Amino acid sequence: MYLQIKLGPKLKAHEQCSGFGLSMFVSKEKAIERYKQLTFLNKNIGKTLGARLAQGTIKPNDGLVSKPNGMGHFDLWEVDGADFVTSFQIVADLMS
Repeated sequence: MYLQIKLGPKLKAHEQCSGFGLSMFVSKEKAIERYKQLTFLNKNIGKTLGARLAQGTIKPNDGLVSKPNGMGHFDLWEVDGADFVTSFQIVADLMS
């Protein structure tokens, strides 16, 4: 699942760095749980983030990853040329 944040001078350095990464979760369940939390805060969040969840495998040569936080979220900074088209598949429609 990909989340996007606005970058700006009020953000701390680690928040700005996180904003350049792809937002990932350690499990489908953790991603759905976070999406539901965001939906509670903003009913139109699907228009910003999208409403489909993809699942796949990240290989060591795909890029750098941060450590998962308490919600199971981590960032992936993919290397140039990383191709997730064949290694990720859409597994859920979060609007249904």
